[in-house]
Amino acid sequence: MRGKKKQTVAKMQESATALKSRMCDISQAVITTRAHPAGGGLEYTGGSMDRLLIIMPIPDGRLSQNGRTHWIVAHKIKSEARGSARIAGLAALGKSKPPKWGKVRVDVAYFWKTAGKRDRDNARARLKSVFDGFTDAGIWEDDSAIVDDSLSMGKDAKNPRVEITITPVAGKGRAI
Repeated sequence: MRGKKKQTVAKMQESATALKSRMCDISQAVITTRAHPAGGGLEYTGGSMDRLLIIMPIPDGRLSQNGRTHWIVAHKIKSEARGSARIAGLAALGKSKPPKWGKVRVDVAYFWKTAGKRDRDNARARLKSVFDGFTDAGIWEDDSAIVDDSLSMGKDAKNPRVEITITPVAGKGRAI
C-alpha cells in the first residue's frame, strides 16, 4: 500500500512541476498575444466595436472530457487557464471598456503543431475554462450568451495557438 501511495505522491509532484513550467509559458504567451502577426485585439468600424480577436496558446489537453487527472491537479489547471484567459481578454481589450455583449457568435480556430486527427468535442471542452475567463474579463455577462459557434482546425508547426473571434449578434437568439 505504501508503494502505491509514494507513486501517487510522486506523480502529483511531477504534475505540479509541469504545471508551474506551463504557467510560465502561458504568462509569456499572454504578454506577447498583442504582438502576434495575425493581429489581436479589437476591430472598429464606424466608431463601434465589431468583434474581438483573442489569440492564446492551446489549452492543456487535460481540460478535455477525456482528461484523466487527479482533481487537485485538474483544479489548478482550470484555475490557471481561466486566469490566463481573463488576462488575454483584458489585454485584447486594451484600454477599452469591457463590452459585456448580450448575445455573441464565437469562431474558434485551432492551429496545432502537427496535422493529426483531432476530436472536435474535446477541442471544445478545452475552452470551458477559457470562456469562464472571458466572463471574468467582462467580454460577456455569462458564457450562456454564446448563441452560435464554429470550430476549425489547421496546422502551424512554428506557432501552435488558438484564435478566438467573438462577434456580437443582433436580436434575440437561444444560447447553445
